[in-house]
Formats: sequence, C-alpha cells, structure tokens
Amino acid sequence: MARYVVELYSKDHRVGLCHLGTDRLNQSVLDGRFDGEIRESLYGSLVHLTEELVSKGRPVLVEGTFLKPAWRERLLWVARCRGVPALSVQIECRLALRECRNQGRSNADFVPQKFLRTSHEEAKNQLGDADFVFDTELMNPERLARFLLDQIQKDPERTGPLWV
Repeated sequence: MARYVVELYSKDHRVGLCHLGTDRLNQSVLDGRFDGEIRESLYGSLVHLTEELVSKGRPVLVEGTFLKPAWRERLLWVARCRGVPALSVQIECRLALRECRNQGRSNADFVPQKFLRTSHEEAKNQLGDADFVFDTELMNPERLARFLLDQIQKDPERTGPLWV
C-alpha cells in the first residue's frame, strides 16, 4: 500500500515523497536477511533520516512495524518539533494471511515464524494507538492510499508518525 501512497502523492504534488522503511533499509544493509538483534538500530536510523529529510523540507513516508511504542514516539517528537503534518496508520490482517505472505518471500526476506507470530500479537495489542487501522483483506490499496492523503490535506496540523 505504501507504493500507492508514494505514487499518488507524486502525481498530486509533482514532487517525490521520500519512502523510508525498515524492510527497505534491511534490504540494503543485510541484503534482506532478518536479524532481530539490529532492529533497534534500523528504527533509530529511520528516525534520524526522517528528521534530516524533514528539516530540509522534504515530505517523508516512514514504513515499519513499530512494535515498540518508543519508536513511534520518536517519530512523533520529530513531527512535533518540525511542525509537519503526519498520520499514524496501522495495517492489520489475520495471522494466517501474514504467514502465507511470509511463505511467499525469498529466503533472504523470510521472517522467522516465532518473530512473525510474536510481532503479530504485539501489533494487535497496539491497535488503539493509531489514527487509522485498516484490514488489508478488506480494503483496496489504491483507494486506501487516496483516503490517507486526503486526510492529511483536510487536517495539516495533525502530528503523529506517518507510517503505512
């Protein structure tokens, strides 16, 4: 879904939206291999990059699971300090669907089952923390992307992490 947000934003604003994400960063650093021990560093890097880009006036979409509330809070702090509009979104799906999608990943991108199940439960426990929660089985990603961009346009004073 993040891909659709980036495409629509670029069409609407004639400027690129910087798309940062844990999977993208993990791919460039570890060639996509999962390493739970560096998760904290990946999120810290995302926050730092986000702050740098936002300080230079660049629009940013940050994508990640953000299982630790402190990671989201750091992005909230960046948004508040810089006075930029942001929106908190949580994507939800059934565990069985998440496991099926994981099976379709390459060996390098595969997430260990134990981590996948644990993170699924942690995410479910945080559903109330997001501005919006969407079920990927029920929503069309293009329409959802348009809805999210419209929400930022309607209320540009919002602050919170922008993640999809």
